[in-house]
Amino acid sequence: AVQCAVKIQDGMRERNVDNDDNQRFYFRIGVNQGDVIVEGDDIHGNGVNVAARLEGLAEPGGVVVSGKVHEEIRGKLDFSFDDLGLQD
Repeated sequence: AVQCAVKIQDGMRERNVDNDDNQRFYFRIGVNQGDVIVEGDDIHGNGVNVAARLEGLAEPGGVVVSGKVHEEIRGKLDFSFDDLGLQD
């Protein structure tokens, strides 16, 4: 999920290079590990709720991962991370 999120953001940066400021499009992505419940067209659960909060912490074009995700991928992926500290 983290590799996918970074690849999406890289692709958006490439897409935006030739666009004017008012035509650029940015995502904010939050990645969490937790329960996801699918009921019809609705998804919810603690994993989704936390990911949505993390998304709000991301800069436009950025990815924020939970501490749980960071623990799982530390040393396994070639990405650097900035610690945002404990978030409410």
